[in-house]
Amino acid sequence: MLQKMKIGTRLALAFALLLLLISALATGGISGAKRLTERSAALYEDRTVPMGVLAEISHLTQRNRVLVMDMLMDPGTSNLQSSHAALIANVERIRALWKAYTAHPLGNEEQALAKAFADVNATYLDSGLIPAAGALIGGKYDDGSELYINQIRPNAAKV
Repeated sequence: MLQKMKIGTRLALAFALLLLLISALATGGISGAKRLTERSAALYEDRTVPMGVLAEISHLTQRNRVLVMDMLMDPGTSNLQSSHAALIANVERIRALWKAYTAHPLGNEEQALAKAFADVNATYLDSGLIPAAGALIGGKYDDGSELYINQIRPNAAKV
């Protein structure tokens, strides 16, 4: 059958077949690229963004401990007030970030870790950092120092 066709017709058919194969490969490549983009976006939203939130929480938590230490080291009125204001702002930011983080669905292991962190962090903030900063603002240096030694330092490692 091909022998009876003119060479131009045979070349045209071969070229058309080649174009069909190239189109099929291009369609497959575009489809794969779209799936890769969707999966990358999901991975970013599900893993990378929450890691950034947790990193910011960690940074603010460490910064709060430094602020209380700074208040203990320099009990001047202006330092106490500025450090206390920064600590309160950080605590509010941590709580907002944590609320946003826990609003997303978590796996079983993540849920257990989140609950453990929430419990320890609540103790760390409510029984340690905030009362110590309040005591130092109120001029009760010894109470603030005692809270640092008995509450903040032991719970910091757990947080």
